[in-house]
Amino acid sequence: MTDFCYSWPQLTRVLGQAAQMDRMMDAPGVSPARAARIDRGTAFYEARTRCIACTADRSCRAWLSRLAGGKAPAPPAFCANADFFRVAGDPAGFQPAEEDDEALGIEQTVAARVGQPPFCKRT
Repeated sequence: MTDFCYSWPQLTRVLGQAAQMDRMMDAPGVSPARAARIDRGTAFYEARTRCIACTADRSCRAWLSRLAGGKAPAPPAFCANADFFRVAGDPAGFQPAEEDDEALGIEQTVAARVGQPPFCKRT
């Protein structure tokens, strides 16, 4: 018996969605390195997870194809990661994780910066 998560169609979808998120980050000029540093990588992980689970992948592909490799001032409103991309792409608004994150808890800092509740709950 095979594990569903590693079956060929599921693996193809996960890799395709990850590549699509990379293109979505590139369109408004979001630096992956900067995005990965927010909340010690937790916000990026949650954004990647939201993208993999997203059901708007056709709209996303259509939006990217209309750009034809060009840049966009902001991510589209339908994107589940639009707030994350705005925070990660704004050098003035970006603050790397600091000691105060420990006092607040990572979930609260992600929610405050991205404007959404955390996708994954930690125990």
